[in-house]
Amino acid sequence: MSEFICLNCGMIMVQRQCKVRCTRCGYFEDCSDGGNDHPNVVSSAAV
Repeated sequence: MSEFICLNCGMIMVQRQCKVRCTRCGYFEDCSDGGNDHPNVVSSAAV
């Protein structure tokens, strides 16, 4: 499983279907924003 890190505040983002949203600042991305190719994707094995 991957975790998405918010580009605005660094908080771990919550994934729901094809969107990820930051619960702290409200920043969000969806599948059309790059998905797993985006630089803010962190493997949970690396955490």
